[in-house]
Amino acid sequence: MSISVLSAAPYDEIRVSTGAELVAALAKQTGPSRILLSSDVVTLSNRLFTTYPTPLIVRWNVTVAGRQDRWPILDLGYVQGRAGVLLAKDVWFGLEDVLLVNFTDGRNAGSGVQLFAPLRGGGEQAVQAQVRGATVDPYCFPHATTK
Repeated sequence: MSISVLSAAPYDEIRVSTGAELVAALAKQTGPSRILLSSDVVTLSNRLFTTYPTPLIVRWNVTVAGRQDRWPILDLGYVQGRAGVLLAKDVWFGLEDVLLVNFTDGRNAGSGVQLFAPLRGGGEQAVQAQVRGATVDPYCFPHATTK
C-alpha cells in the first residue's frame, strides 16, 4: 500500500446530523470524500446497522469530520466490527476534528476501534487515521496487556 497525503483540493462532501444519516452515507457503494458532522453529538448503535448487510464495506477513501474550532462528539456506541464497518483493501478512513467516545468496551485490550471489522487477510491493508481529534478512553490497561 502506498501512503500519500490527502490533497487540500475541494472536497465532495455531505453533512449528517444523526447516527442514522452517517450509517446510511457509509452504506452506499461509493460516497463523498468527506462526511461532515453538523450536530454537536452524533451517536451510533448496533441497531442502526440492522437494515444493511453487515459489516458495511467501505470501498472508497473517506474522512468523517467535525469543525476545527469546535469538535463534535462522535459516540461509536461500542458497535462491534462484525456489525459495523469493514474497510476494503487500501482504503483510508479518516477521523478529523472529532472527539471519539465509546469506541471500545475493553474486550480488545485497547488495541483499536471496535467499529472496524478485522480485515479478511491475504495481505490486505487499510488505514484508520485520526487528525486533530481526541479519544476519551475509559479504560487503563496494564502495560503487559498491550504488548
